[in-house]
Amino acid sequence: MSNINEVRRKLDQVLLSVDREQAAESLQLKKSEVSRKINGDNGWNNEQLAKIISLAGAQIIPGDGSYVIVPSEEYEATKFFAQKGFSLAS
Repeated sequence: MSNINEVRRKLDQVLLSVDREQAAESLQLKKSEVSRKINGDNGWNNEQLAKIISLAGAQIIPGDGSYVIVPSEEYEATKFFAQKGFSLAS
């Protein structure tokens, strides 16, 4: 599977977890418009995409030549322990 397809699959999983009403309010869109976007009928602009990913509690992080989508909590925990490890190694 190509990297873009994997990112798209993960992004679809993230988007399906979003509460449509909350997303519509945050994005200042109608609930039906949010549903169409989530279902792939309409595209997202970058600002909308960033907001809805954040609403889902996830982050997109550059990886080794690709991107990964992880829950924000896991990203913050990983970052914390990595910094802790670097400080102990110093």
